[in-house]
Amino acid sequence: MGGGVSKDQREALLNSVRKGDIYRLRAHLEHMRGSAARVINGTRDSDDINLLCIAVRRASEPCLLALLEARGDPNQVCGQAKSTPLLLVAEHVGDELSALSMVRAMLDAKANINYCNVFGQTPLYSCAVRTGETLLAYMIKRGAKVNNHWNKIFVLDPNPNPQP
Repeated sequence: MGGGVSKDQREALLNSVRKGDIYRLRAHLEHMRGSAARVINGTRDSDDINLLCIAVRRASEPCLLALLEARGDPNQVCGQAKSTPLLLVAEHVGDELSALSMVRAMLDAKANINYCNVFGQTPLYSCAVRTGETLLAYMIKRGAKVNNHWNKIFVLDPNPNPQP
């Protein structure tokens, strides 16, 4: 496991994120201090899911923000689909305000807004399929490309209700 952080400490960090326990998570991150970013980016569960993706899947905005503040990498891929946390937001966060806050935090942490997973899906595509217009408009404003491969297959109509 390396770096002065034991397997038990990594497991405790993983469990804190899984449970959405922001207080324990902050305590673990404070204890790790300088090695927190390396540990965050190197800790994965048995399904190859990293801590940021777990926080997003749990829809735990406080945990995600704490991990990003400790320099967690928002561009690390996870799982068989090789998705990033940004791609998972639309799928796992039902509240659009929380989703917007999480997307903003990840983009501020230099997340790649145009990353495509193995299925060719981008964060913009995921949001177009599952969320409201606010998040979609915000992602376009922040640089999401509408003309990615997946978006060409399923045309994103900017005017879905044309007047007759």
